[in-house]
Amino acid sequence: MALERASYRSLVGILGLVLGLVIYALGVIQIGVHLSLASLWLQTPFYVFAGLLWLWPARWLLRWIGKGRSSSEKKG
Repeated sequence: MALERASYRSLVGILGLVLGLVIYALGVIQIGVHLSLASLWLQTPFYVFAGLLWLWPARWLLRWIGKGRSSSEKKG
């Protein structure tokens, strides 16, 4: 039962991560289109910030996936 829960968490977590990252990238692209005529001094900080911002929810999601895996290993 615990192994099924860990597998479920992995499946849901990875699908959520991939889907979320695709949606996030599309949003960044849409904003980037509007910034295409802006100076490089405005574009660079935006892309650096946008490139790092997705790490926060991904970290949370990977911890959530790992929590299910570690509890199943303790019981098994």
